[in-house]
Amino acid sequence: MTARFVLIDRQPLRCACLVTSLERWDVGGRTVPLSSAAEIAPLLTDGGAPIELVILSIGGMTVDDAPVADDLRRLRTEMPQVPVVLLAERGDRESILAALRVGVRGYLPTSVAPEVVRHALGVVLAGSIYAPVEPFLTNEHRAAARLAEPSEPVSYENGSCGPLGNLTPRQRQVLELLGQGRPNKVIAQRLAMCESTVKVHVRQIMRKLGARNRTEVALKLRELVPQH
Repeated sequence: MTARFVLIDRQPLRCACLVTSLERWDVGGRTVPLSSAAEIAPLLTDGGAPIELVILSIGGMTVDDAPVADDLRRLRTEMPQVPVVLLAERGDRESILAALRVGVRGYLPTSVAPEVVRHALGVVLAGSIYAPVEPFLTNEHRAAARLAEPSEPVSYENGSCGPLGNLTPRQRQVLELLGQGRPNKVIAQRLAMCESTVKVHVRQIMRKLGARNRTEVALKLRELVPQH
């Protein structure tokens, strides 16, 4: 029996778009849209597949706003074991910490890339907590990351219409360090990223380059960019 995810969003159009995205990402369950947590009770007794995850889309609100606080209280009361992920427009440190304090298992600003959302949901479903690391970095961390970036970045112009042209700017930065044989931990430190996010980028790079492992990525990079 396929698991169910519940998506709660008070805005019908935004809710419909999110459902479409979740189904396309194929994160492992069927998505049931609701407009508030008050509508969730029938799902608990309808004999359907178990609910494994709740995604609460709150727009520009925070967990201190009454509608969000009410939804979270109801979810804690009726299904305390089911993890809740917040999808929010705010990505500041204070909003994230406030959400984690009330028991939210994941926090996703709407500014993150779709592949990060897919990965984050997998992290939460596996029993862990996901939150973006960027808001918690100090200015010193950011400065160190900038200094650690290669002083003479690789030129990808020749590959702009080939496989390299399909990579995002961030993926190209990761690829550059992969080509140097750097492990994920070092890549995360140099680019001021979470190590789990680096893993997402590495998988996407392998898929886009048609490589099965990191060694093949490095070989393909040397083929596509002769100076390597």
